[in-house]
Amino acid sequence: MKDSSLSSTEQAVRDATRRASKQSHKRRHHHRSSTQGAAPPRDRSESLTPPRSRPSTSKHTLEHDLPDVGDDFDQSSLPPSQAYKRSRSYDQDDDDEERRFQDKLRSAEQEDQGVGYYEQLLYERELVRNAASFHYGSSVRAAMGQPEAQKGATLIMDEEEYAEYIRAGMWRIQNKEEILRRERLDKAKKAQKEKDRIEREAFQKKEKERIRKLEERTIKKDQQMEKDQREAYAAKWSKITASSTETNLRFSDIPWPIFPHVPFPPLSWPSTTDITPLQVNRFLLSHIKDKDVRKSTLRSAVLAYHPDRFYRLTARIKDEDTRARATELGLRISQTINDMLKK
Repeated sequence: MKDSSLSSTEQAVRDATRRASKQSHKRRHHHRSSTQGAAPPRDRSESLTPPRSRPSTSKHTLEHDLPDVGDDFDQSSLPPSQAYKRSRSYDQDDDDEERRFQDKLRSAEQEDQGVGYYEQLLYERELVRNAASFHYGSSVRAAMGQPEAQKGATLIMDEEEYAEYIRAGMWRIQNKEEILRRERLDKAKKAQKEKDRIEREAFQKKEKERIRKLEERTIKKDQQMEKDQREAYAAKWSKITASSTETNLRFSDIPWPIFPHVPFPPLSWPSTTDITPLQVNRFLLSHIKDKDVRKSTLRSAVLAYHPDRFYRLTARIKDEDTRARATELGLRISQTINDMLKK
C-alpha cells in the first residue's frame, strides 16, 4: 500500500527496506531449520584469529563489476545484499573487523589476569585521577614508620610506594584514636627532649665556667709558686755571698736554677738529667720579655756557676759524696748556660 504523502524516491526506499526485511527473515528461518542439531556458527567477533585476507574491493572495482545500467537505474528494487551503496566502503569494514578482533584479543589477555582485573583497573584509574588531592599528616607517616609525604608527591611515586601510601591512609582512618594518642605521646617526648636539652646545656655551661675558674686558680697558683722559688733562689745567692767562707754549707743551701719536681728535700734535689736547656730557660728567662734583661740574667748565671768559683763554694760542704754531687751539678749548669748564651 502506497502512501500518497511520500515522494516516489522515498516510497521506493521504503519498499526496498520492507522487501529486504522479509528476505532476511526467510533466510534466518531457513538457516535454523537446516542447521538444527548442529553447532551454531561462531560469530566473527568471538573469533581469536585474525580475519582472512580478502581481495581488495575498492569502490572503483565494484563500479566496474556492476552492469552498466546507467545513472537512472533504480536500485531500490534489489535486495540489500545486491544493492550498490555508493556511501559504503568495504575497506572500512575490514578496519572495523580488525579492530573488533584486537579488542577480543585484549579481552582474552585481561581475563588471564584474574577475575578482579577490571575492578582493580578501574580502582587504579580513580586513584590516579584523585592522587594529587590525597595527603595524610605526619602522625600517620610516623605511625607507619614512613617519612613525611608532601602534598602532590603521589604523582612521582612508583606502584609499591603508592600502595604503601594508600595503606597508610587507610590505617589512619581506622586508627584515629591511636593516632591521637601517638601525637600526644610524640609531643610529650619532644617537650621532654627539649627540657633535657636546656638542662644539659645549662649544666655544660656551668661546668665549663667552673673548669675555667679552676684553671685560672691553678695558673695563678703555679705562677705564684714559680715566683716564690725564683725569690728563694735569689735569696740563697745573697745569703751565700754574705756568709763567711768558713761557714759550712749543705746541699739544700746551694741555689739550683730549675724548678724541683717535688718541693720536699731530699726528693727535690736535682740530678744531672734534670739540668737541660729547657728547664734552665724556664726558670731563669720564661718570665722575662726584654732581650737585654734576658742576656744580662744569663751572664750573671755564667759567673755564678763558673767552675772555679763554684768549686770554692762546694768545698764548704763537709760530706764528700754530697760535695762531689754538688760539684758535678754545678759543672753541668755552667755548660748549659754557656750553650744558651751562644745561641
